Amino acid sequence: MKSKVQEILRKAEQGDVEAQYMLGTKFAEGDGIAQDYERSIYWFNLAAKQGDALAQFNLGVMYYEGEGVEQDFSKALSYHKLAAKQCLADAQYAIGIIYDEGNGVKQDIAEAVKWYKLAAEQGFIDAQVALGHMYMYGEGVVKDCTEAAHWNTLAAEQGDAEAQYMLGLQYQGGNGVEYDCAEAIKWYSLAEEQGYKGAKEIIAELHNIFEVSIADCKKRAEQGDAEEQYNLALTYYGDDYTGQDISKAVYWFEKAAKQGFGMAQSFLGIMYISGIGVEEDFESGLKWHTKAAEQGIAESQYFIGSIYEDGDNVTQDYETALKWYGKAADQGHAEAQYALGSMYVQGIAVTKDIHKACGLLTLSADQGNHDALFMLGSLYLGGNGVQRNPEKGLDLIRKAEENGNAKAQLFLGSLYTGTFVEMENPEMFILCMAETGDCDAQFAVGCRYFMGSEFFPQSYEEALYWFLGAMQNGKNVYQEVIEMTESMLSDEQIDTVRANALNYAENDDENDEDEVDDTNDDYDEDEDEDEDEDEDEDDY
Repeated sequence: MKSKVQEILRKAEQGDVEAQYMLGTKFAEGDGIAQDYERSIYWFNLAAKQGDALAQFNLGVMYYEGEGVEQDFSKALSYHKLAAKQCLADAQYAIGIIYDEGNGVKQDIAEAVKWYKLAAEQGFIDAQVALGHMYMYGEGVVKDCTEAAHWNTLAAEQGDAEAQYMLGLQYQGGNGVEYDCAEAIKWYSLAEEQGYKGAKEIIAELHNIFEVSIADCKKRAEQGDAEEQYNLALTYYGDDYTGQDISKAVYWFEKAAKQGFGMAQSFLGIMYISGIGVEEDFESGLKWHTKAAEQGIAESQYFIGSIYEDGDNVTQDYETALKWYGKAADQGHAEAQYALGSMYVQGIAVTKDIHKACGLLTLSADQGNHDALFMLGSLYLGGNGVQRNPEKGLDLIRKAEENGNAKAQLFLGSLYTGTFVEMENPEMFILCMAETGDCDAQFAVGCRYFMGSEFFPQSYEEALYWFLGAMQNGKNVYQEVIEMTESMLSDEQIDTVRANALNYAENDDENDEDEVDDTNDDYDEDEDEDEDEDEDEDDY
């Protein structure tokens, strides 16, 4: 262990930023060496000066807690903001807490929510829980149980017991979600498994209520109530607490469907198409879906639209697809809105209408359809029928990618290799992304200008400009690349390009630069102390 620490020390003394951060962490935690907050701060400072986000964050924590330094909320906030600028979720959440609690700053809940959301959107559980709680009870924000359910669900799915308990409460009360006793029991049970206080008692109470409810439902179903027949069928179809019984589910679905209950007809359509509990029979499935669609069941309307668009076991018919997609979309069906929007984008069976397409895609995306997000982003990136807005387009595609959309992941993943997928004018898209400040795209544009292509005619001045932009935005551009490019230019050309790149960076974010300047002053104040410690550096 000692030799390992000595090796880290050697690298840290040579300016290796990762080693400096590691050494700061070891002194902070007492990992393999005696705990020493002052020495931890020394090494974190050196790493932070080189722009290491984790070192900046840890310095913020130490100033916030007063570990090894006098407690200073203002310095804590400055360091956290430096790290947050590099999209470190821990720092974003920490800033949210500072504004939420008003530590060293005037309490500002709106600002806290802004920072919590930035962290939460990166999957930071504590931030998701905080937002869920704030929206659930209207603490500092307008009460919005639907928004609370969104954040509670994200945190609960990551295993947070408090969020699981809160989600159980929402399903139990029908607050922000549709009332669902079984779903409430599920989330309470997950919270109870982690020992969350109060969950066990509520589960026992709900089980009693649920059993009484099932018995009452069965009695009314046997008396011929079509809606209760449907509800009982759903229970047998897949309830964890009554036990799944597909044959009984089919029996009660058919009872309700023959009485003209639309949702039962739609469900039977699914079961016959997929062969669930019955022999697979496309004709019977389509018959039940059609009956349901004619009664206005959006899911069946969308299904019929999709099979006619694809020609799946029927003769392909875009006009019929358009008709049923339209009916489902009018009822707010997200997938139908996306499908209809796609047809307007491509001009399939309709006159091409990007404005109408964007309206439909936006409605779909607002309901969480990530394919719609990706298509919208593509339209804005390329200015295809809409005003070109690279920043908005890139933001939409990234949101789709963050939510697991395969097209967005493939597009962003292949963007920098030149292997573009389903994209017209891919070189234009990479330029759009570079213009939004994406450092990887800026580096890629620089390479293209250096080599020259049909879209990027060879220009060493342009190449240098984009290489410098990438470096300023955090891309590790090797000095050799810069020097090689500059060797192709005159001193006057180099000076002009560097001045242009610097001016762009200075105008990009003046407020952030002020924060950096303030923090650099802090670094300078510490430097005198660092010089006094130089004689003892071997001990570090």
